[in-house]
Amino acid sequence: MERYHRAFQPRDVFTLWGILQLLRKYPGKVPDLELMFDCVDWPVIKSSDYAGPNASVPPPLFRYCADDETLDIVFPDWSFWEWESKQGYKQSDLASQCTHRFKIYIEGSAWSVSEKYILACDSVTLLIKLRYYDFFTRGLMAMHHYWSTNDVDKCRSIKYAVDWGNNNTQKAHAIGKAASEFIHRELKMDSVYGYMFHLLNEYAKLLRFKPEVPKNAVELCSESMACPAKGLEKKFMMESLVKSPSDTSPCRMPPPYDPASLHTMLRT
Repeated sequence: MERYHRAFQPRDVFTLWGILQLLRKYPGKVPDLELMFDCVDWPVIKSSDYAGPNASVPPPLFRYCADDETLDIVFPDWSFWEWESKQGYKQSDLASQCTHRFKIYIEGSAWSVSEKYILACDSVTLLIKLRYYDFFTRGLMAMHHYWSTNDVDKCRSIKYAVDWGNNNTQKAHAIGKAASEFIHRELKMDSVYGYMFHLLNEYAKLLRFKPEVPKNAVELCSESMACPAKGLEKKFMMESLVKSPSDTSPCRMPPPYDPASLHTMLRT
């Protein structure tokens, strides 16, 4: 691993830790590869810069989110190993935040790790129109997992959603329940590692060179990261450490869509 810039907070530390746990879970099954990871929130590889017959190939850049105008490769965020929830709710535990019938998720300057915690609450999640997506967001369906609210007329849109929910309690409860079940099913750690495994394997297939260790790289392993760690950092590492290789294979990916099926899906 070669670090070019220090990341905000310990994002890089726990992203690297997560990759090491993947290697422990599926030893020998992740091929050699070379990648660059940017721990800043905002995607930067604009698709418009690589359009047209004479355009160059966009550089592969991994990060935590992207949008419809960018080509950054989306990877699970650091909080799956650092448990951002324990830091974000210092005055009360996460469960005490799940006592309301409605929860609102709105992006700040970019995407936020709080999205998954809000969706897991069994409440109806009111999503203010999203620009950014993370690795699981596109699996969510409006009116099944969340209520989509207007980002221009927010107050009126939110009031309408709340009035609807109060007058249709069973349907509202079904939306909250569907979101919670999605998070607990699709974001369990086996599923997160499965996504990482397939993403890195498919990415490695696209490389047209043999990866080499960079001149200024340092070797990392779980022991070299966890042993010198202190406090909460060490605690989170010990809690998320993969103790032994998995006795089952990663989840299987369905075959890619054929052009006709893809066209039908995009139309719907």
